[in-house]
Amino acid sequence: MFKEIIAQEGITCKKKTGLDVVTRWNSTLSMLQTALKYSVAFEKLKSEDQKYTYAPSSDEWEKAAVLCRLLQVFNGATGIVSGSQYSTSNLYFHEMWKIKLALEQESSIEDAEIATVLKAMKKKFNKYWNKSYVLLCVLVIFDPRYKLKFIDFVFSQSFGTKAKQRFHRVESLVRELFQAYSSKGKESDLPSMSHLGSTNHKVPSMKTDPWAAWDRQLSHDLQSQMTTELDRYLDETAVPRSAEFDILKWWMGNAAKYPTLACIARDLLAIPASSVASESAFSTSKKKINDFHSSLLPETVEALICTQDWFREEGKKTEFSMSSINDLIMREDNT
Repeated sequence: MFKEIIAQEGITCKKKTGLDVVTRWNSTLSMLQTALKYSVAFEKLKSEDQKYTYAPSSDEWEKAAVLCRLLQVFNGATGIVSGSQYSTSNLYFHEMWKIKLALEQESSIEDAEIATVLKAMKKKFNKYWNKSYVLLCVLVIFDPRYKLKFIDFVFSQSFGTKAKQRFHRVESLVRELFQAYSSKGKESDLPSMSHLGSTNHKVPSMKTDPWAAWDRQLSHDLQSQMTTELDRYLDETAVPRSAEFDILKWWMGNAAKYPTLACIARDLLAIPASSVASESAFSTSKKKINDFHSSLLPETVEALICTQDWFREEGKKTEFSMSSINDLIMREDNT
């Protein structure tokens, strides 16, 4: 009867309604998204089949729509920052900012049940946002489409009176980073003092020349007026945004113009946001080792467990990374 109603209503969705997997929120998202497309069919089935008493109410459909809007943002962000083909790190801030805005936009909902869920989500998100937003902002600054002015723009819209304080924190970190790379022997665009004047003689002291202090003041003013490589990059007009923009190629082509910044960008843009695939982020279940979840040999499982126990005994509290386990699996599968 449900299939007949779908045909009568002209619903063209190819996906079939499915059950939820309680340990995987991406499964919940998929279930709700599909169910919403069949909402009319569920309502009509309720009116035509007296035995069907499980149709969601209008309030429940509304809750499902809200959850879908939120989980879809999380789903997109997780797919980018922890996908199988890892993206450059300048994209991480934008995905986290989308989540932040989505949580803020839905926070005004009056439904008590959804409000409780949102409160828990915001608490968890803010915990990690406060720890990582500075680094994420620094990565955006090395994207020539945004730079420092973009950070000032988004902070002023969201942080109110705390915007300036947070902005200066990010700016200070960028300048400290630039100084650290410059002092390590990287190329610097600061000209030497021998090129700033017509003579190379020493500046006379106050004992031999009463105007020696004036010469020092001129030298100080000249140094303060010089623009660094970082200042020139930040003052330059931002590159227009486009989907085809390749940030790695841009820095490769501008390495001669910004040698020190290119070194920083090379190191920063390679930072992965996550060391595991998105499937691990979607799951709340514990790690399981059994005949259906692992192809490891019993001897390999025993070696992993024993080695992990030895590490813990030494106080290192170290666990094997997923990449290490995957390497072992690949080697066994190949043999």
